Amino acid sequence: MENILIPDIYLDFYDYDFDSLISIFNMCDEDKMGDIKPQDILNFRGKKELKIQGRNSKFSKNMQDRVGHSIFKLKENGFLEYCKFSNSYFVIHKLNNKNYYKAPKKILNLNPKKELWGKIFALEIYKRKMEQIQIRKLFKNITIAKSLKPYKIRDNFENNMDNLCLKKIIKSWHYKEINEANLMKKDWLYEWFKLSIVVKV
Repeated sequence: MENILIPDIYLDFYDYDFDSLISIFNMCDEDKMGDIKPQDILNFRGKKELKIQGRNSKFSKNMQDRVGHSIFKLKENGFLEYCKFSNSYFVIHKLNNKNYYKAPKKILNLNPKKELWGKIFALEIYKRKMEQIQIRKLFKNITIAKSLKPYKIRDNFENNMDNLCLKKIIKSWHYKEINEANLMKKDWLYEWFKLSIVVKV
């Protein structure tokens, strides 16, 4: 399984901007300038190419524009020290971050809209390097909508963990101990968050 480096910095976003940041972090050498095209980042992320009018495969202009927007957004928020656009290239100087952890590159292929929870769970699992982890810690960077029913929170969690297994980002997972009778009581969700799972990567 191919691994990439994930900078160990606080992030409050795990969308396309996150994918661009991680791609730049792995594509540029420490403390060096890098000339990067938007399609270079899309290639690194492994996003599917689109064939346009029978010509050679290339990424749509919309996808490239979205990456360009992400790069400037990262600069505005202090994640990149220097960035300018020149002759269809982005000249980039990334932040020098010595703290990082390794995680499967496949994480970048998770859709930030449909598989956001799974992406955050996977990052927390690899960051903590623990076989056993409490569920509430996996939700550290997740904002749960107030309208989401408790049973849906549990279902979404289990489905996302199963999806990580299906995509071979983790090998397996299961609850360390679980008493379903305790989860039939009022306010059972608080008890569920205290449970731990065992993960093999």
